[in-house]
Amino acid sequence: MAKLEGIANEIDKENIDQVIQGLRDRILAGYLTAITRMTVSPNVIHGGVKVNIVPDSCEAEVDIRVLPGQDKEYVVKELEKIISSIEIEMTQYDAPTFSSTDNEFYRLVLNTMKEYIDDDIVLPCVSSGGTDSRHLRPIGIPCYGIGMMARNLDDKMRRSIHGKDEKIDIDSLQLKSDFLISLARRYLGD
Repeated sequence: MAKLEGIANEIDKENIDQVIQGLRDRILAGYLTAITRMTVSPNVIHGGVKVNIVPDSCEAEVDIRVLPGQDKEYVVKELEKIISSIEIEMTQYDAPTFSSTDNEFYRLVLNTMKEYIDDDIVLPCVSSGGTDSRHLRPIGIPCYGIGMMARNLDDKMRRSIHGKDEKIDIDSLQLKSDFLISLARRYLGD
């Protein structure tokens, strides 16, 4: 990705934030920020009983996305560095998973995708979101997400992904549908 963006310098954990901040493509910058660190998003917060009384406690439900190598203990240690004297209850934890690119299933996806992208480069990547693949990979089923969108997709529409007015254009829907049908036919030997 760095080469495609014209970045010649070696990227490491000391300069990654500076590199990301320098990117013109802010959507790419947001994605890279999400996949290069544990993310913490306090999405549900409860506290207090009345507007003129300081609450004696507060409760937050926090969505935390971890990277490979970051386990429950890592999460707790990081949270305790930021907030002292808190009680942590993990209601759900799913270890990060990934599927190898060195197998027939990945090659099938890659070769099918090449039918639809001309000479564009296909790169394996890390997903910044959660998927049901976390249930399948531990039982030996490789999983791959496909992020195909039409070339002419409006940036406003791309920014609406998981937003309050999420939508997709017809060209992208057609492209992805055609790809999935072709992939299924190849897999089934049709």
